[in-house]
Amino acid sequence: MITHHRLLLALVPLGLCVSSAFPQQVATGQKERFLVIPNIHSQKSQDQIRGKALIGYHLALIAPHGDVALLEHNPAGFGPYAYDFLQCPNLWTKGECDSFLNRSGASGFRVLPEATDTFVSKKYFPWFPRFVSRFVLEKPPEGGTYSYSLKDKHVPEGYSPIVLMYASSMMMLSERSSNANEETGTGSYLTVGPGGSRKLIKKLNELGARGYRLVFWSSTARFGGPQYEYAVVRIPAESGTCDYALVSIKNTAEEIQQHLIDQGAKGFRPLAITPDNIVLERTVQGRPNSCSLRIVSTDNHPAFSAEIEKYLVEGYRLSLLVALNVRPSRFISFSYEHMQFDSSPIVILERCD
Repeated sequence: MITHHRLLLALVPLGLCVSSAFPQQVATGQKERFLVIPNIHSQKSQDQIRGKALIGYHLALIAPHGDVALLEHNPAGFGPYAYDFLQCPNLWTKGECDSFLNRSGASGFRVLPEATDTFVSKKYFPWFPRFVSRFVLEKPPEGGTYSYSLKDKHVPEGYSPIVLMYASSMMMLSERSSNANEETGTGSYLTVGPGGSRKLIKKLNELGARGYRLVFWSSTARFGGPQYEYAVVRIPAESGTCDYALVSIKNTAEEIQQHLIDQGAKGFRPLAITPDNIVLERTVQGRPNSCSLRIVSTDNHPAFSAEIEKYLVEGYRLSLLVALNVRPSRFISFSYEHMQFDSSPIVILERCD
């Protein structure tokens, strides 16, 4: 049975232990354009997101698994956004899972893939493990409807894959929008992995030379189990080849900034986040255009909002939100209950020629 997150809170306790480097006064001011929300799957954060949506905010960026989110106040003239927070308490009953998502999609709610995560429920581990999936759904003001499919190793015709729900059994969640044009790609979606980031990047560069492009990167089992990483690629309609590179997020913010500057000068732009790296892509068609990449740390809250606005005025756009150095606060953890940041999340902005 698919159940609203509020009803399952007592069964699956959630929380976030945040280090002193993370801004403690998050989502408190109403005049800032940008606000930081930690752990999007906690009840407190969900209540804040709903409340902020009522006064004109929406989710602008989300770090993988929903570890942290960035709220932005809507520009003048935009209608309000609505949010729902759902759980699929047993992923093996995927028929119930995508049925419930389809009912939400039919009423205009869309799954936000970055916020989706799957974990082993401690209540049943290890004898009868249940893989619990958590979703954040957004209803934008412009309307539209969405259809969803959850299949083993399969993307139905007319759908686009958006996230792997549980990598070892390859449950692919795919989406089709009523507002989208007909799919015009050639070839099929390919899943690359499992493997570490560097192994997958090597394979991506081989496929990129043949015309494939990265659709999304997915990782699972962060704590208490093996780290599975997968990449999903497809040949798009437009011609051209692509290169891929990595920038480690285990470095300091200053080192990350310098590496991004160097890679941006070569034409790379940030595309995805792995557990330890930022994935960058450049299209190889003649001489690559250069990109200016900048980061803004959230540790100087609320001044970070003004800094982001300054870059937006200069022609930058929001790119990625990175939760640096996420780790379990316990030696062994089989779920996402006990998490901790060793440093503040960063916002990446880009401006490409």
